[in-house]
Parts: sequence; C-alpha cells; structure tokens
Amino acid sequence: MKRRYICALTIIIVILIVGLHQKDVTLFKFAEKEQYVIEIESEPEEKNYYNVYNGKVDGKKVLLYIPKKYEKLTYKDKIKAKAKFNEPQKARNSGCFDYSLYLKSKKICGTIKVEEIINITKAKNIPIINKIQKSIKENFKENLKEKNANLAIRVTFR
Repeated sequence: MKRRYICALTIIIVILIVGLHQKDVTLFKFAEKEQYVIEIESEPEEKNYYNVYNGKVDGKKVLLYIPKKYEKLTYKDKIKAKAKFNEPQKARNSGCFDYSLYLKSKKICGTIKVEEIINITKAKNIPIINKIQKSIKENFKENLKEKNANLAIRVTFR
C-alpha cells in the first residue's frame, strides 16, 4: 500500500516538473552577481567589438562576450571578471526567431557581457584535440578567403 502511494506521488511530481518545463517556468534562477569566475570552453569567435566564447559559470553554460581590448583567451583558461548576466529574450512576435529557445536547444542559460577582467588564470594542460582544432582553424584562415574560411570553420566545428 505504501509503495503505491510513493509511486503515485513520484508520477505526480514528474508530471508537475514536465508541465512547468513546457510552460517555460524556471525553477532554478541563475545567480545574479557582479563578479563571476568563468571557465572558457571554446576558442574565440570574433565579432565587431567582442570576442565571443562558450563558457561555464557554476557548471552552467553561458555565451561570454569579452571586449576586443582584452587579450584572446584559450580553452580552459579561467577568468574572474566584473560582468552582467542577461537572460535571453523570448520572441516578441509569434512565428519569429526565438533566441531563448535557440540557446536552450544548445543548453545555454544566457549571456554574460564582461565589463572588466580582474584576473586571468591560463590553462596549463590543454587537451591535444583542442590544439589540433586550433591548428585546423588557423590553416583555414591562412589558405581561404575570410568568408570561405568562416564557413569552413562553422561547418567543420559545429
């Protein structure tokens, strides 16, 4: 009898969590602070004013925007920075691109724009696969036109 109640309670809790997830209710909010310790998880993607990285803060994935005035970071570097966390906005018009769903599909909880880097801890042991990827990307950039190189990099390293 007791087992039946536990099973029913478990099913109710699972249905509740799935329902909240479908309604996009966030149970766990990202801690908003002024300073973050961020681990770099990718090579930079260069934009007009920022270098964009995949990063991790407290085990959660984020997109990291660092102004170009700072040195480029590499895989597994850690930084302590004054920054601002932004949750992605949902589509304002139905049927239009939904940035929040796009990031959610990549398991990214939001973006962080760095205002000031306080400290950089360089990675000591970079996995060999990342060195190979970096070498291939540099080879594309040296031997192809910029548009073609960027396309080749995106297709190769999705």
